[in-house]
Amino acid sequence: KPSNKMQRLDHLASIPLVLCVGQKFNPTTGEVTGQPSEKLYIVSEALEFIKNINGPIGVITIIGEARTGKSFLLSKLQGKDKAFKVGNGFNAQTIGIWMSTTLLDGNGCKIILLDTEGLKHVEGA
Repeated sequence: KPSNKMQRLDHLASIPLVLCVGQKFNPTTGEVTGQPSEKLYIVSEALEFIKNINGPIGVITIIGEARTGKSFLLSKLQGKDKAFKVGNGFNAQTIGIWMSTTLLDGNGCKIILLDTEGLKHVEGA
């Protein structure tokens, strides 16, 4: 049975798995606040979500340069328009590493999609 933390995330299509120390995730709004730093941490809500998955887990992730459509492609794989935050401008939308909260069925295992911050992003983590 999912824990209370996992149930509170049902309204979010994706949540941060890894953020910079100094940044804080608000599970009610899905927003991240604070300033990035050079150190990283695993977000407790994401760790709790993963711990509550029954059975084997697989991961699909995309890594590449900033502003090349990684979030868009992963959202489409999840069957949603904006499961991961996407934007129209030059500013990066993904900070850190984000994971899907909707699990895909992968031939006997549950698949988590991971969206990564773009490489060569000036303000990156």
